[in-house]
Amino acid sequence: MRQLTLIGIGAGDPRQLTLEAVDALKQLDVVLILEKRPETHDLSVIRQHLLEKYGKQALIRHHVQDPERARKGDYLENVKRWHRERVDRLEHALLEHLPDDGVAGLLVWGDPSLYDSALRMAHELQARNTLPLAVSVIPGVSCIQLLCARFQRPMNQLNAPVLITTGRRLREEGFPAHVNEIFVMLDGECSFEQMEEEGLWIQWGAYLGLPEEALIEGPLAEVADTIRQKRQALRDERGWIMDTYALQRRSP
Repeated sequence: MRQLTLIGIGAGDPRQLTLEAVDALKQLDVVLILEKRPETHDLSVIRQHLLEKYGKQALIRHHVQDPERARKGDYLENVKRWHRERVDRLEHALLEHLPDDGVAGLLVWGDPSLYDSALRMAHELQARNTLPLAVSVIPGVSCIQLLCARFQRPMNQLNAPVLITTGRRLREEGFPAHVNEIFVMLDGECSFEQMEEEGLWIQWGAYLGLPEEALIEGPLAEVADTIRQKRQALRDERGWIMDTYALQRRSP
């Protein structure tokens, strides 16, 4: 039976790899690398570096062009269609390049369980039943964990839940009333600028774990514009950006 291993690789620093992830990389016969826009080529370079350091000498590296995601129309339907097209391409690559008893790998930025489509794609591949496929998952260090480490803070407040959401949900629903802190991911619109509530505090980080790492903290009303400008400058310089932040209600 073919095997597909989803390996969380952290946010780019090779030192974030777990020993389990290193062992898993050494077992791969084929690695599938999803190629996005040309501007994000350095993300592939980071993956290549990990494979050169820990992969087999005979490792087959197959690049799969990531399909474009429609930006107009229903958001969830567009994402589901995009995932199906991704699965189509991954399925073709596995059938063509992976032996019946081989092990293929997907190197997942951060952790495969947190706002990433790799697990859903793997389950869809299994459901199609076009090739017998066993799936295993190796957890990785997430950007949320790194953000907390950089600001030297626990993820949860005392006896409080942890809420992780997206920029889209923050724009549509606002800051939930039942919690005093949220972590926000996948926010390309700087949705924090729409929060009019007084007393909010933000901890923002970009390129966490990479040499270009940037951190900004302070009262949202005072640093929101600084974050937007810094974010845009970094994105213009590199062609892509990965960032996340925590929003917190603080008593006067």
